[in-house]
Amino acid sequence: MGIDNLGVFEALALDLKLNASNFNRKIKKFTKETGQELAENIRDETPVRTEKLKNGWEENQPEYDTYIVEDKVEYATLVNDGHSTKNGGIVPGSFMVEKGIEKTKENMTSAKANLFDW
Repeated sequence: MGIDNLGVFEALALDLKLNASNFNRKIKKFTKETGQELAENIRDETPVRTEKLKNGWEENQPEYDTYIVEDKVEYATLVNDGHSTKNGGIVPGSFMVEKGIEKTKENMTSAKANLFDW
């Protein structure tokens, strides 16, 4: 049976299925590209003393619409958020994650527009 012989609803269902599959591929690609850009921006904002923190950033895309950027170095949160010292002083945060997010958001408008180019 060719497409010409399909009923209107069957043809519509086939078209929707193809578009949904194509859309999921586009979402996966967009998520990956945006996640990689975010990771790069965060790395660029990460202060460097020993390279351990900057080199500790890991990336993972467990699902088509999810991208994880994390640093498991034990002091990553302290450097990002700031902390107090033993003698009562304060070390201000570098806010590398927040700065990386802001940089990435600035570039998202054109990336989102390209997402819907069929």
